[in-house]
Amino acid sequence: MKFEIESRINIKNFLSYCIERNSSVFIGCGTPTEAGLPLWDELFSNLSRECEIDLKSYNYNTFKIAQFITNKLGRERVLEEIRFKVRATKPLSPTLQLLIEMNFNDFWTTNFDRTIELNLEHRNKVYEVFTNSLSLKKSIRNDISYIYKINGSLGESDNALVTQDDLEKSEINNQLYYSFLKRELLTKTFLFVGYSFRDEVVLKCLADLKKVFHNDLRDHYSIFKKPTNNEELFYYQDLEQRYKIHPIYVDNHSEIPVLLGKINENLIKRQIFISGSLTDKGIADEVAQNFVDKLVKALINNNNRIISGHGYKIGYYVSGTVTQLARDKSNLKTEKFLEMLPFSPNFTANDCTNHREYLISKSRCCLFIYGRNDEDGIGMREEFEIAQKLKKVIIPIPSTGGNALRFYKELENQRDNFPYLLKYYEELGKEDALDDKIIKIIIEIINETEDNALNLLGL
Repeated sequence: MKFEIESRINIKNFLSYCIERNSSVFIGCGTPTEAGLPLWDELFSNLSRECEIDLKSYNYNTFKIAQFITNKLGRERVLEEIRFKVRATKPLSPTLQLLIEMNFNDFWTTNFDRTIELNLEHRNKVYEVFTNSLSLKKSIRNDISYIYKINGSLGESDNALVTQDDLEKSEINNQLYYSFLKRELLTKTFLFVGYSFRDEVVLKCLADLKKVFHNDLRDHYSIFKKPTNNEELFYYQDLEQRYKIHPIYVDNHSEIPVLLGKINENLIKRQIFISGSLTDKGIADEVAQNFVDKLVKALINNNNRIISGHGYKIGYYVSGTVTQLARDKSNLKTEKFLEMLPFSPNFTANDCTNHREYLISKSRCCLFIYGRNDEDGIGMREEFEIAQKLKKVIIPIPSTGGNALRFYKELENQRDNFPYLLKYYEELGKEDALDDKIIKIIIEIINETEDNALNLLGL
């Protein structure tokens, strides 16, 4: 029970960093095993037997083991063995797919293989790979993913860190690269997945930071299998006390995708999709703008994040308020509060449907405001139907008129299917309800349904 309570607390703390969009993930060799790849210990099992080297006697230090094998058999033989063993048999990894879905942009890894690249490609994600100090001169963008391979890549075998000699040279030749990692560890919260810390690359960086910042280090989190003896427990406690690497425990490594799925569901719980457009000339722009401004501020103050497809005028009002808030809060990035994903004018009808499903799938609650007063509001109608199909929390604001009013009446006619609205129908249905009270009701519904969802997830 102690481990469960500790893990639950650490998960909730980690979630707060994810919501701030200021976190990175560090992938160890345990993750690619889902794709049929070996653990570090298994990379040299055949060659170590051939050279009569006992892996345990060197505490499975792969750099030293690879060095001794290289001394006997040559570097090329070692590289051939690694190339043979890191050919992915099942390139898709459930863990990596979930991490990508959680919108991590930075993937750090000690692995040589292309498992991360293949999983990003499966999601049609654009990425750049950094393998050494020279590669850092590439420009950084916010709209693509970055893979940082600490030990290099087998595609650049001359620069791949395989042996103890490679590691020692890298500490001199790649000082800028390690300095960049230190900066990231100082300014971002990392989630370590499938990483044992045995190679001490990360711990050396944290130790150097500690010399300067003492105990004022960034919080990090790592998923570990529950300790089975005091030696493991003391090791995890040491990582937490000295380096602020907080443990999140699972019974078995096979549970990691389940855990990440719960964390991802929790992230989605904080995200609110706003569907709406303002095409009715009978509604004053300043009235709608004032309502949207209050609504957006209330959502952000409630620690929600907004998803929008940039509906006509409404999207402009939403993004304008978020921009102002971000600037008022010391120039924070708008991405912390808003993900705006407009429809392309080149989208086909099928593209539009797929885009709407994507937007709504990223959210838990869907707010419907305004919309056309006739039956031609096809886009909002489709979003309303998708939200029902995906069993999202649907909150139409009838006092804004248009499609929102039409959707409200439809839900009112099937009250039993939307129990979270039962005690609010009367107040929501007031024609002139665009005041602070209606905003308060929206926030209440969001929070009540979120609490229920968290209980179901066990977080």
